[in-house]
Amino acid sequence: MKFKVATHNVCHMGMNPVDRSELFPGNTYRNGYPEEIVELMKREWANAYALFEADFIGIQEYFPWFDLNRSIVTAEQVYKPFDYEVEYGGRNLAFASKYPFKKIYQDTFDGISVRQKEKFTVNAGGRNITVFNSHPSPGPGKEEERRREYER
Repeated sequence: MKFKVATHNVCHMGMNPVDRSELFPGNTYRNGYPEEIVELMKREWANAYALFEADFIGIQEYFPWFDLNRSIVTAEQVYKPFDYEVEYGGRNLAFASKYPFKKIYQDTFDGISVRQKEKFTVNAGGRNITVFNSHPSPGPGKEEERRREYER
């Protein structure tokens, strides 16, 4: 049995990074999207997840609320329609699976960065599969830090 795995940095979904600073001053994008683009983003996400057809998705920069008013729950709007169960891991990590799963641990890259890593077991097709999720330190000048995170 083959499984399809995807990773998704949802902060960038459908957004030009140049525009983010204007639309989301003060990093408010981490708490959801402004009302005027919520319906557009729902459609963009639905299109993306239809294309993924993934069994498991490691998600970075996930936020539990889809909108800035904190009235629209992201998992219910984006993942549930595609039959994913989602676990929000804090620090903007989440994991989505079409199969039952259990979190084994969540930890930081101790001594390297406060970025987090997660480990799950997924029971899929009668097999136990181990899946890891992380969001290593981004940006230029972080190459050495990222290398050390990957080594852990």
